[in-house]
Amino acid sequence: MVAVTHADVAAPRVHLEWRLTARFSHPCFVDDDLLVEPTGRLVETAGVMIATIDDGMITAAHCYYDDLALLEQLVSAV
Repeated sequence: MVAVTHADVAAPRVHLEWRLTARFSHPCFVDDDLLVEPTGRLVETAGVMIATIDDGMITAAHCYYDDLALLEQLVSAV
């Protein structure tokens, strides 16, 4: 589940803070050599998305989150 925790509009940009909570239920490759098997454990991460809007369309989107913190949860879940 992704929940938006804060939103701010400063045309033409939209800034969204979000929090993701998900169950680790499918295997994922960390890189070409490391497959992490699912454990069913809940993992969480938070981030920010910045989108540029032009004529009602998203023309650019940038998403930032702590991928190392998410990876630590996946690996420690093993």
